[in-house]
Amino acid sequence: MESGAEREEQTEKAAERLEEGAERMERRSEEVAEETADVRADWERKQASSEVPGAEPAEEAGEEAGEELAEDGEHQAGPSDDADA
Repeated sequence: MESGAEREEQTEKAAERLEEGAERMERRSEEVAEETADVRADWERKQASSEVPGAEPAEEAGEEAGEELAEDGEHQAGPSDDADA
């Protein structure tokens, strides 16, 4: 049977392992947060650049797609089409 001192020592070792694991997770969490911020900043920089194809913000990309259709001679029905009929 284990003595009280042995149990206390095992408990302390387990607590140390848990604290070390918590510290590793905290460091990794901070690394992931930094990586996320870097990726977000990179994406926002790409969205602001006309040099990067396909990185325009969603509302601008939709407007440009509509402009391309008009340039191709295709016609989409819209509110003004109902008034002409």
